[in-house]
Amino acid sequence: TLRGTIESTFRAGALARDRLASDTWRVLNQLQEQVLDFELRQRLELQDALESLNRLVLGFSAFSGLVMENMTRGPGWRFADIGRRIERAFHVVRLTRSTLVDAEDSATFDGILEVVDSTITYRSRYRGLVAFEAVLDLVLTDDTNPRSVAYQLVAIDEHLKHLPRAERNATLSPATRTALRSLTSVRLADWSVLAR
Repeated sequence: TLRGTIESTFRAGALARDRLASDTWRVLNQLQEQVLDFELRQRLELQDALESLNRLVLGFSAFSGLVMENMTRGPGWRFADIGRRIERAFHVVRLTRSTLVDAEDSATFDGILEVVDSTITYRSRYRGLVAFEAVLDLVLTDDTNPRSVAYQLVAIDEHLKHLPRAERNATLSPATRTALRSLTSVRLADWSVLAR
């Protein structure tokens, strides 16, 4: 759950408190306080829930920005970013898979674009009606779209190239093979099969 994720992040941050900047710790505290505030309410109206969720989005954005700006670019940062990108790719695939099963209307396509924060990109690139193939292209295979699955896989592959390895040889590591296989399968996807 969202609450469980925030609480786990807070606990992990508390364990590594000496390695976090004060601004990062302050944002984690605010996120934790918002979760506790949810628990104290007996009844939560829809408008209050939306406002609280908007504050959480701002808190997550602040936390992400601080991590990107303040964390040393060592193996720890690379692993953290790999995890973030795996989660983003997983959620985009899951969203796409679950919403496009019986989707034939543009409202569903608009919803996907909104959730993956790609509406503006879509409108600037594909002027006109929202089309099934174009939505799939943008959210799955377009490696210039920072929210697409392909973009995440390219970033993961790049991180894996810079991680230290036990032995230096010409063969690819199992993790690199998996990343490359995943990226290749996304790039070579047969749209007619996916559409069916």
